[in-house]
Amino acid sequence: MRLFMRCHALMDGYALPRLQAPLHVWWARETLGERPHRNPPDMAEWSVCGDCEVRILDGDHRTILSHPQLAEEFRRLTRACP
Repeated sequence: MRLFMRCHALMDGYALPRLQAPLHVWWARETLGERPHRNPPDMAEWSVCGDCEVRILDGDHRTILSHPQLAEEFRRLTRACP
């Protein structure tokens, strides 16, 4: 318990630095259609992080992972990283 309290005290005033980076979000069309309460949030909420690019792809929560467009975009984005 003392170790936990010590770790908690060390982290108490710490906050991760805020990043400015583009955000890429992919939503599954069927998932959104089935649950209207899961519509994408207002992009203004995410714009504090930097540019935000949202794509809505065919599929549901599971099948979107094998969507060819998601794979291609992810590959392109990771290759562009330094």
